Amino acid sequence: TTTSTTLPPTTPSPETSVVTVPELVVKNVPSLPAFDNIPTGTSTTAVPTAPQTPEDQGRPRSPVVGASMTSTDVARIANVVVAKGAQVSVVVARGSAKVCSSNGAVVKFKATGKCKVGISVRSRGKQSKPVNATLPVKRK
Repeated sequence: TTTSTTLPPTTPSPETSVVTVPELVVKNVPSLPAFDNIPTGTSTTAVPTAPQTPEDQGRPRSPVVGASMTSTDVARIANVVVAKGAQVSVVVARGSAKVCSSNGAVVKFKATGKCKVGISVRSRGKQSKPVNATLPVKRK
């Protein structure tokens, strides 16, 4: 249906002009159940989200017993800079064999304690100096 409003005749001045705007007609619009409960004339506001966890910010969480972690994640926890496309290898110290193990690419955490690792990064064919780090392994 179309409705129109008629204004009383006026003489337009040279500075103003009268524009007739047709009313908007909406057809075949599906009803959205999520918005049916909102009273007319009210506004909605966004609910603030929870603060980001360290993993959401690009830094992995601390290691826990039973978990495994890539060598790149271990390097990031140890504050080693890893360039995009670089190869990272991790070697576990013999004294930490009961706490964690590594195959070079993945580190597995077996028990609580301190996992001592050596981290080396190879980027563009150049090998960096190995960095020693101690990771605290906690319970879940």
